[in-house]
Amino acid sequence: MKLTIKIMGLIFLGIIALLAVDGYITVKREINLFDNDMKQNAFMLGNTVKELTIGAWHESGRNRALELIKKVDKEENHMRIQWVWLGGLSSGPYMPHVALKKLTAVFNGHEISVKKTDDNGPGYRYTYIPVKISNNAHGALEISESLAELTGYVHKTIFRSIILGILMALLGFIMLWVLGIKFVGRPLNQMMAFTRQIGEGDFSKQIVVHGHDELSNLATAMNQMCEQLAASREAVRKETEARIAALEQLRHTERLATLGRLSSGIAHELGTPLNVVSGRAKLIIHENLNKQDIVECSRIIKEQAERMAKLIRQLLDFARRRAPQKSWVDLRNLSAQVMEMLTPSAKKQNVIIDLLKKEDIPLVPIDPYQIQQVLINLVLNGIQAMPEGGHLELGIHMKYACPPAQNCSPKQNYAVIYIKDEGSGIPEEHINHIFEPFFTTKSVGQGTGLGLSISYGIVQEHGGWIDVQSNVGKGSCFTIYIPLEVDQCAEKS
Repeated sequence: MKLTIKIMGLIFLGIIALLAVDGYITVKREINLFDNDMKQNAFMLGNTVKELTIGAWHESGRNRALELIKKVDKEENHMRIQWVWLGGLSSGPYMPHVALKKLTAVFNGHEISVKKTDDNGPGYRYTYIPVKISNNAHGALEISESLAELTGYVHKTIFRSIILGILMALLGFIMLWVLGIKFVGRPLNQMMAFTRQIGEGDFSKQIVVHGHDELSNLATAMNQMCEQLAASREAVRKETEARIAALEQLRHTERLATLGRLSSGIAHELGTPLNVVSGRAKLIIHENLNKQDIVECSRIIKEQAERMAKLIRQLLDFARRRAPQKSWVDLRNLSAQVMEMLTPSAKKQNVIIDLLKKEDIPLVPIDPYQIQQVLINLVLNGIQAMPEGGHLELGIHMKYACPPAQNCSPKQNYAVIYIKDEGSGIPEEHINHIFEPFFTTKSVGQGTGLGLSISYGIVQEHGGWIDVQSNVGKGSCFTIYIPLEVDQCAEKS
């Protein structure tokens, strides 16, 4: 509607301007025509009386001629006519109303017509017709006509032009307003509503604008755009679902691959409690034990069975496919579970895992199974990087930080988990590629090249990132940043 008002306003102002110019030109033309009519009438009357005056002057004398002029003056209603002497030969009633210095042309035999304004009235138009009586006597007929009629005519013409202009402008405004609302305002309002509908993601409706103008063409183009957007959104939805499914399949595959690397350590870990269970069972079967010894053997068998069941349950939980689901998790407990699961693999390679906690960490909104997969991948990589054994440090603390390559202010509070090993380290030329899918420096059969890539993607989906620092021959440190809730950080601080 605002655009309609602007367009109609500009058109209306243009119409007003054109009417004003046309009215001015019309009034000017009418005034000139009326004024010319006054002069022509005066010249016609003067020339007619001039011939009569010359004839009467020569036939009957001066007095007869002057009486004839007076008689004509009495009979004329709109104009006055009288005899005047030129050249200063007379004064009094025969003196012209216009100064003699302005009547030089009349003295030379030319007809003139001049306006003379009056402070107390509209003024007069004086027309002078030269009449040559003799070589020594120069006279003229002075025809005067009041300008009151001209002034009245001007006022009427201006008033009529103003009224006509107002009526035309009003009629034009009404027509423009009605046509503007019908052909511009209403279609634009429909298009704005249609645009808001598209912005809200609703592509089910279409806009209908009748006609064969640019607005109807625009409406058709918008309908086509809406159909294309709907088709594109559907394609994007299907592609996103396919990518999510593929990503989840890759994560599950990597989880199973990691499970395979855990198997040897877990098998060794299960061997000891199985030997204990087998030995105690044999004692119960073949030895003549008293009741107390049988109870003690049964208790030991129960403890070892629970130990094995716990290990197997952890493996099953790790291998099972689950939909991503965030919950409030204690990172210390999650890290302890990972350490307990990986202790057999660490012992097999003479690696000691130390869990360090510098400060209390609040609960963090994460998917525990996804973050568990990240920690297992990174810790296993650290263990495998130390074939001769060593120490692996897993630490948890909080830190104010900014995501890499971003200049954020103020900084946010993050929960930080770092895994530091004493392994061979990562060459500098490989640092920028370690998170790329299928990139690996391990020998064939020892890695898929997806572990770090999937781990980085999981942390990134949680709003964080993984930083890596490494020195060849001294070890590597992988640092996981996971954002904390602001209110929780405030409570802890």
